[in-house]
Amino acid sequence: KGFSVVVDAPNVAYARQNFEGGCFSYHQIDMCVRKLQDEGETVMVLLPHKYVQSSIPNHAKGAGAGERGPAPKHELTSEEWDIIKRWQDDELLVKTPLGANDDWYWMLASVLPCEPQIKVVSNDQMRDHRLALLEPRPFVRWKSTQIVRFDLSHAYEPSKVASREIEAPEITLIP
Repeated sequence: KGFSVVVDAPNVAYARQNFEGGCFSYHQIDMCVRKLQDEGETVMVLLPHKYVQSSIPNHAKGAGAGERGPAPKHELTSEEWDIIKRWQDDELLVKTPLGANDDWYWMLASVLPCEPQIKVVSNDQMRDHRLALLEPRPFVRWKSTQIVRFDLSHAYEPSKVASREIEAPEITLIP
């Protein structure tokens, strides 16, 4: 199935989640997917293998990630599994192989010879890739034409949204 936009799912999932109780947010990814679909885009959700398991690492800083020892674990809820299942049923989900760096997959997708050129939704600064890829000027040109930035009004916190303590966040795409 063809696609026009790849969502860097971990980047979207961890956005604004660096607080006590923050975690990988499938809801934030899904909000991004729905926004893109509403705008007429055909979406691919790119997820590393480790995030399509019943117990996933939680790299949000507020969860203790970055401290000594392994990242804390997050057990997926039935609601989160329903989101993953819908992506699978709609043929949106692509899982990278165990141990693979998902960044290489979305970067490759963005340079495939397609019309129109495939875009990537990510706020990744690519500091760890830019020296290995292109000279500075072509790299900056590629980033400015292929990467769509995003902003969330606030983090998606499932319990607070469910109790109506807060509204679901708004997502803004920044071309």
